Amino acid sequence: MNPALPQLGKLADTCIHCGLCLPACPTYAELGSEPDSPRGRIYLMRALIEGRQPATPDVLVHLDRCLGCRACETACPSGVRYGRLLEGVRGALAEPRRRLGVRTLFWRPILRQVMPDRRRFRILVAPLRLLARGDRQWLPPALRRAVDALPPADPLGAPARSQGGNPAPLAAPGLGPFVPARGSRRGTAGFLTGCVMPALFPHVNAAAVRLLAAAGYDVVIPQEPTCCGALQAHDGDLAGAERAAARIRAAFAGCDIVVTNSAGCGAAMKDDPDAGFAGRVRDLSEALCEADWWPDRPLEGIRAVFHDPCHLRHGQRITAQPRELLRRAGLLLAEASESDVCCGGAGSYTLLQPALSTALMTRKIANLTASDPEILVTANPSCLMQLRAGLADRAEPPALFHIAEVLAQTLVSTPA
Repeated sequence: MNPALPQLGKLADTCIHCGLCLPACPTYAELGSEPDSPRGRIYLMRALIEGRQPATPDVLVHLDRCLGCRACETACPSGVRYGRLLEGVRGALAEPRRRLGVRTLFWRPILRQVMPDRRRFRILVAPLRLLARGDRQWLPPALRRAVDALPPADPLGAPARSQGGNPAPLAAPGLGPFVPARGSRRGTAGFLTGCVMPALFPHVNAAAVRLLAAAGYDVVIPQEPTCCGALQAHDGDLAGAERAAARIRAAFAGCDIVVTNSAGCGAAMKDDPDAGFAGRVRDLSEALCEADWWPDRPLEGIRAVFHDPCHLRHGQRITAQPRELLRRAGLLLAEASESDVCCGGAGSYTLLQPALSTALMTRKIANLTASDPEILVTANPSCLMQLRAGLADRAEPPALFHIAEVLAQTLVSTPA
């Protein structure tokens, strides 16, 4: 018997099948199907664990449709650790029995060997950037959507109007291994650059490091490793995820805190079995609030909406800190309807479930733009890409930014 099954069985048995998770589940709201709800999926996973049901395509399709957004965990009165259960079942029972096909032969290598590797991911992105320069109308829908989701190679510098001063420049081609604290030193913050961020959002990483230094941290930036293991874990490669996590633990062993600006990475590292390491992990907004960071020169009042990444809101239970920081920065925040519902990005979900992903994206864009904001702000790379794709066909869309970009515009440049 697989040694993981007894523990998975205990996780499944914590569900009391009350159904309070159903209204929180985006796929259940979209499809109205019990097997596409958290409760229904737990029924299926328990049957797989107990050997009453083989991992047939008819069963796996319902597990595959799960976003892993963990909104059900927020709604659950019994404390079901649904995310850990889903990843465990995928790793132990679903992926090993999956038939050969496009997912196993094409997507699996991309998710497990290409995307978590910064150099390989850059190679993958390069031809997509070339396609982005031309007419995209002739592209197949899936490829066009991937191209639409790419951020610009040379992002604009300032997201909003400033009250004066010299805001720190955003763009930065790369980061060195160390950035000293500005002013009084609080301690050492290790910064996870990530596997996707350096290729697609290097300016966001640079902004995050400047903010940490301004908050009083000496910032340590390991050049390797870059992957926390979240992508592998979500795809059921638990052994690969643990190898990645072990490298991350070693790389940040001497840091007081470990900071990430990617919500998915933060949720994965906070779930690390090493409680000492997990307890040192901070989202960027969390670290700045703990340091009582305030802007040098607030921006003028700009209408904005903050989109909660699921792994920030549900995985880390962080909602107040990003909003507090944006208000300190001078933004006028409006709240969107269904702010606790996933945008459909969910890491690799856009690649594996394009139809559902698009439906959720359309719903999310409508909610986020209902108050006519000037800018949309979020805190996760897959959310940034998903929302960018959703705004691509709009004539005058609101500008879209990572929270680090906005906050960094309130810093005044200082000599190196």
